[in-house]
Amino acid sequence: MSRNSLKIMLCAGAISSLAAFPLTTLAAQIVNLEQETEFQAFRTIAPLHEVLNLESEKDIKSVATMKLANGVTKTKYQQLYQGVPVYGQSFVAAKDKREVYSDLSGFIVQSLASDNLNTTPSLSTTDALQIALNAKGFSQDNSRVEHHDSQLYVYAENPEKPRLVYEISYFTHNSGAPTRPFYIIDAHTGEVVEQWEGLNFQKATGPGGNPNTGKYNYGTDYPNLEVDSQCRMSTEHVETQDMGNGQSRGRVHQFNCPENTARESNGGYSPLNDAHHFGHVVFRMYQDWYKTKPLPFKLTMRAHYGRNYDNAFWDGRAMTFGDGGSTFYPLTTLDVSAHEVSHGFTSNNSNLAYRNQSGGINEAFSDMAGETAEFYNFKKVDWIIGAQATKNKRGIRNFKKPSDHRGSIDHAREYRQGMDVHHSSGVYNRAFYNLAITKGWTIKHAFEIFLIANKMYWKANTNFEQGSCDVMRAAKDKNWSVGDVKAAFKIVGLGSNCNVPDGGNKPDDSSNPNPNPNPNPNPNPNPNPGTDYKVLTNAMGACLNASSSIVKAPSCSSSNAKWLIDDKGLVHPSTAPDKCLQMPSWYSGKNQAKIGSCDAKQLNQRWVLSAGKIKNLAYPTLFITHFEKYGDWVGVWNNQSDWKGQQWKWKN
Repeated sequence: MSRNSLKIMLCAGAISSLAAFPLTTLAAQIVNLEQETEFQAFRTIAPLHEVLNLESEKDIKSVATMKLANGVTKTKYQQLYQGVPVYGQSFVAAKDKREVYSDLSGFIVQSLASDNLNTTPSLSTTDALQIALNAKGFSQDNSRVEHHDSQLYVYAENPEKPRLVYEISYFTHNSGAPTRPFYIIDAHTGEVVEQWEGLNFQKATGPGGNPNTGKYNYGTDYPNLEVDSQCRMSTEHVETQDMGNGQSRGRVHQFNCPENTARESNGGYSPLNDAHHFGHVVFRMYQDWYKTKPLPFKLTMRAHYGRNYDNAFWDGRAMTFGDGGSTFYPLTTLDVSAHEVSHGFTSNNSNLAYRNQSGGINEAFSDMAGETAEFYNFKKVDWIIGAQATKNKRGIRNFKKPSDHRGSIDHAREYRQGMDVHHSSGVYNRAFYNLAITKGWTIKHAFEIFLIANKMYWKANTNFEQGSCDVMRAAKDKNWSVGDVKAAFKIVGLGSNCNVPDGGNKPDDSSNPNPNPNPNPNPNPNPNPGTDYKVLTNAMGACLNASSSIVKAPSCSSSNAKWLIDDKGLVHPSTAPDKCLQMPSWYSGKNQAKIGSCDAKQLNQRWVLSAGKIKNLAYPTLFITHFEKYGDWVGVWNNQSDWKGQQWKWKN
C-alpha cells in the first residue's frame, strides 16, 4: 500500500495545498489481507470500507455470519463495485461485543475506480444466454434448456484489465447426455472469457438396498419413510420424483399406503425409497450436527433418470440419480446422495468453481460429506466413495490412498493444470482422512471445520494452499488444534505458507473450562518500563511535544514534553497527565494530532509503540507521523518502511 493510497483529507487552513500530499490514482490490484503487515494484530472500531481503502460502505455486503463460543461474531463480506459483486473477492472479519473488528483475512481488489469501468451492461442477460447457447452449438429455439442462471459480476482476475461480465449457466440434455456449461461473457463485447463444465456428477414402509448392501426394509430395519397424508414423497424438507427413465418432467412419486414397492431396477430393490430416505438423513445430519441446512430450499431427489445411466449429478436445482448400468447399481446410496446434496451446499456458500484446484476442493468436500453421512447414519465409515453402488465393490475413490484408483493423486505436487476434478480431489480427501483419524478427532469434527471453511472462507477461485489455510482458520474459530490440521495438510504438501498460529484443544477435550480469549487484550508491547515519563524522539532528531492542545515535533530540547503509554494504550503528556493523544477528526479534513480528554473506550485514542512505530488501535494501518516537509506538523499516515518521520523510540 503506497503512501498516497490512503484517503485522508488534509485541512486547507493548516496546509496550503493538497498537492503537498498528492493522492495519486493507483491501478487496480488484488490484495491478500493476511499478507499485508498493517492488518497483522489488526483491531479497529473504524468502518471496514475505510480501513480497506474502498470507495464507500456500499462496496461490501455481509453474506454469511457465524457466532463463536467466546461471543465474537465472524462475518463474511462480498466485495461490490457500484453495486455489482466482484467475482471471487470476499473477506472475513471478526467483531467482538464492543464492536471492535479484528482477525481480517481474505482478498479484495483495490482502486477499481481508477479504471472507470462501466457497470451498465451493453448486452442483456438474454443476449448473453444466446452467446452461451451458440458456443455449445445450441439455439434457444431447439435446445431443451430446463433452467438457466445468470449473474452480473466485475471480473478482475487480471486486475490490470477488469471487466464487466455475466456468469451464465444452463442445464440441458439436448445432445442426449446432461450438461451444465458455465460461461464468463464480457457484458459489453460478448467475448467468451472463460468456460467450463459445471455438472457435478455423482411414515410408510417398503424395501431398499441392492446386492452389495443386501435387501432391507423401511419400517423394520430402518425408520419408516416420511411421506405426506396422501402417501406422496413430499415433506417439509425432501421431495422425491420418479423420472420414469426419462430426462425431464419428473413427477413426485405417490403410492398406495402403507407400503411402497415401486420400482425395482438394475439390482436396486427400490431406488425411490432409498433416495427419499437418504435425502432426509442428509438433511438431518446437517441440521443435527452442524446447525445449518444443506440447501436454502427443499431437497429434490430425482430417481430413475435416463436408461442405463451410470451416474448421478447436481444440476443447480436438484439431485439426480441414474439406475446404473454395467458398472453401477442405482446410485441412490447414502454416500452418493450426500455427495450430490453437498454440491448444492457449496453452490450456495463458497461457490467454488468446478475447474482447476477449486474444482478439486469442491469435489472433495462432497466426498467428505458422503463419508460423514455414513458415520452419522451407520456409526461406521468405509473411506471409499461409492463402494455400495459399484458392482465390483471397489468404489470410485479412496480416501486413505487416492492413487489406488487410476488417475487420482495423493499429493499437491502431482497436480497438473486442467486435471479432472475427480482426480485432483484426492489431495483434500487424503488430508481429511488423516485429520479425521488423528487422536482426539472424529470424522464429525473434521467435516465441521471444512464446512465452516466452505461457508465463511473459501471463494470461487480458492486454490489448494489458500483453502488449507482457511480450514486452519476454521479450526481456530472453534478453538480446536490448528497444529493437528497443519499436520494433516503437511502430508499432502500444503499449509507451509499459512499464517495461522498454532493453538487450540482436541475437539473432544473438555479439560479446558475457559477456552475463550480475553476480549480486551493489553495492547503492549510498549517498551516504556515502569511509570516514568520519557521523551519520544524520531529518526530525524525531533521530539514529540504538546503545545497547548496541539501535538508537534520540534527539535529536541530540554523543554520538550515527556510521555507515558499506559497499560490501556493511552498516551499521556507530562505537561497534562490527565489528557491523552488523539486524532479527533482525521477523516473530516483535520489530520493533526491533538491532546484531549482521555477515554479508553475509544480505540482511536489508544496506541501501541511496536517495532519503532506508534500504531493506532482503531485504524491499525495508520501511524503517528512527523511531516517534516511542513516543519513540526504531526498527524497520521499509512505505513511507510523508509519514512523517518514514522520511526520513534524512547530517549534515555
